Amino acid sequence: MPSKAERQAFFKKEKKVRKGVAKPLAKKKAEPLFLKRQKRNPKSAKETGYEVTYNVLKNLRGSLLDYRANRCIREIKRFVRQFTQTSAIVIAPELNQYIWSQGKKNPPRKIRLHLERKPFEDEERAGKYFTHVGFKLVKSFKGLKTSHSVEESA
Repeated sequence: MPSKAERQAFFKKEKKVRKGVAKPLAKKKAEPLFLKRQKRNPKSAKETGYEVTYNVLKNLRGSLLDYRANRCIREIKRFVRQFTQTSAIVIAPELNQYIWSQGKKNPPRKIRLHLERKPFEDEERAGKYFTHVGFKLVKSFKGLKTSHSVEESA
């Protein structure tokens, strides 16, 4: 077995040899995902509608029981804000009642959300959009996918 000094000498030689080897090509810096999306799907002024299945249970794990319904509303708003890229979100009273129907500790596990992106009617916020969030009762969530409908704004 080689001594410690011999091993160190061997590895020093190895490093010197490696310096002469061509370096691999430098990797390009990855472009942020939101920039890729903007290039692929530029935002356009459209009224759109979506139907999405939202898994409430997945986003409520670890939250205290007494705050689950409140947290559910907050998480739905966060999801819709990210999904539709609008900051103003209006939750329908029917959806609110449906979430609270089983009490504050036990909101439904999954919800089929109906999202509508609409323009503001105010003159101050002309050209900006808000999202109206409703829901749809379904018998089973199996096989349901996100559906999309586009309505050109005039």
